[in-house]
Amino acid sequence: MNQKTLGLVTLILIFGGIIATMAAGVWSTETEKIPVKFTEGASAGEYNPEDIRGSYTFIDVASLFEIPVDVLLKAFSLPLDTDPSQFKTKDLEGYYSFEDETIEVGNESVQVFVALYKNLPITLTDTYLPKTAVEILKALDTTWPPATIDYFDAYAVEISATSAVQTETSSSEQAATAETHEEPIIKGTTTFQQLLDAGISEEQIKAVLGSNMPPTNQIVKDYCTQNGLSFAEVKAAIEDITIP
Repeated sequence: MNQKTLGLVTLILIFGGIIATMAAGVWSTETEKIPVKFTEGASAGEYNPEDIRGSYTFIDVASLFEIPVDVLLKAFSLPLDTDPSQFKTKDLEGYYSFEDETIEVGNESVQVFVALYKNLPITLTDTYLPKTAVEILKALDTTWPPATIDYFDAYAVEISATSAVQTETSSSEQAATAETHEEPIIKGTTTFQQLLDAGISEEQIKAVLGSNMPPTNQIVKDYCTQNGLSFAEVKAAIEDITIP
């Protein structure tokens, strides 16, 4: 077999393999992250922002919901050189630092921003948004109902250059911080099992919630939303518990 024939055979094998895997549904150049869609109402057929998960990158969100990626970066006060294909929505939870530890900007903040930006249904609870995100929303050609304006006023938080947590902290500094922090930190993805693992008893959790112990694999914030409780208040009460 001469060199020309060998090269032709190699190309056939390579592209033939790609075509075969595409036909089998194995090869894909697009993201496999697909949110659920609304099945009824005016938004039927549209992706539901409440199904945006923490593993979604900003490029996923921009592509799925047709929002310019620079709008997303500006809304969450991220540097314009941030790689949107690597930065995940859950990364926001550790990116900012607030004096008030009950304040959290994270994946649910992205859900709310996307829903309001695209005029899609969303339940507004106690999810915080950066003021930059609120300013973008208010600049849209939309007449916001009074309840949404009240939400903006209550849950818009200022994010300055000093709010971003330094990501270049050495591992030794991180370890020292972890050793000196004796109280558990509750985030938007913390489960009841993680609270138990941190040393908080089942009785203490039930006392805070005023109800029976939820399933241990349930996320605390999800439980609060489903039961009409303020996540911020529950978080503050649990973090005030003295762990033996």
